[in-house]
Amino acid sequence: AFFAESRCISMRHVLLELAEAVGLNMADFAEAFDSGIHKRKVLQEAQMGWETLKVEGSPTFVLPSGEQISYLALPKVKMDPKRNYRAAAVEPAPCSGQNCLDYYRQLFDDVLKT
Repeated sequence: AFFAESRCISMRHVLLELAEAVGLNMADFAEAFDSGIHKRKVLQEAQMGWETLKVEGSPTFVLPSGEQISYLALPKVKMDPKRNYRAAAVEPAPCSGQNCLDYYRQLFDDVLKT
């Protein structure tokens, strides 16, 4: 919703619409969201990502092996600090379009098998 539709997923009404669209029990979802019962856990996981895992950005997938995968659809740009951090080289993106969807599906299938 955020990336594909530019929807503000920090807004309660947007999250309720999304929860309903995927078939969640709305009473349970609204109660859990409004009570903040899971907020502490989310903040702890975010802090662990920043401080312990050193996740560079979002979205990043941290696999059970510890491998981090992020920004698959973006090219990798190497910056040259000697030239005021101008682009020194650009490597093509590992995937694009349907190829990325297939890659993510395979990635999730492999992780679920472990």
